[in-house]
Amino acid sequence: MITSVLSSQSIFAKQMLLTAGALSSLALMPPKNGRMLLVPVSATAEHGMIKLAIEQGALLVGPGPVPGSFVVQGERGRLWSAMLHAGVVATAAPSSGCGSDQEARP
Repeated sequence: MITSVLSSQSIFAKQMLLTAGALSSLALMPPKNGRMLLVPVSATAEHGMIKLAIEQGALLVGPGPVPGSFVVQGERGRLWSAMLHAGVVATAAPSSGCGSDQEARP
């Protein structure tokens, strides 16, 4: 009986971890179209990140909260693959701390 209770608690804990992980992933998923935070994973990735974002049709918003990061406005479909290949992670840009309320600039 004790084993059964421990097993049930273990299953519940694992389900809660999976749920929390899934919700976190959804929160970080960049929008289909809108503001995204570009975070380079290396110094070499940071070097051409802004140029590549512009080439993919993104508009510059401003520096991001993470050193080397930048907030852009664009389409996930155009940015996602190009950024990953360049060593840049594109995430959803939280409204606080990511650029100003001004319009994006070309």
